Amino acid sequence: MSGKPGQSDYFVVTLVRFENDDEGARVDTRIDRLREELGLHSRFEFHFHNTKSDLRQRFLETVRPFDWGFLAFVMNKRALWSDMFRSGDTLYQRTAKYVFENAGPYLDNAKVVIDKRGSDRFRKELSRYLKSSLNTAPGQRPRIKKIKPAVSERNNLVQLADMVCGSIYRSMLVGKSDRVRYRGIIEGKALESVRVWP
Repeated sequence: MSGKPGQSDYFVVTLVRFENDDEGARVDTRIDRLREELGLHSRFEFHFHNTKSDLRQRFLETVRPFDWGFLAFVMNKRALWSDMFRSGDTLYQRTAKYVFENAGPYLDNAKVVIDKRGSDRFRKELSRYLKSSLNTAPGQRPRIKKIKPAVSERNNLVQLADMVCGSIYRSMLVGKSDRVRYRGIIEGKALESVRVWP
């Protein structure tokens, strides 16, 4: 899962889902190989904001054939009326909750990896918040089994989430000449329509 607040009117949180660990491992390996093909350093981080246009496109086209899907939720900050959304942590927690609520049908005892951000306290609060909000059905297996942070520069799948998140974020920026290019590559991977709220 990755979040992209930016300085614009939009805050985007994206979840990338794999049916099983084996497919995730295949994508992980393919991203490593892509770096070699492009002559990039083995520790090069595919981060949407810092990656050139042609590399963004090549990355997304490379991972598209694999079996994964994504959900994204876009918070229109300009339209928010409650003061509670003025806190960055609250905004992130609420937006993440909306993403996971939509992802409910696709989660079963899932292992969740979150882009490491902020303090340990914030991450623990977010984990408790998600588990308490989503693991509520009595007698059923939890939707979320475990949540753990990962440093994006050392985790290819978190980088994938960031690249998808960046593609959605970019598509919201009217006036950008490439605003639909990246999202167009991955549009067929969306598990549900991208929601914009409110």
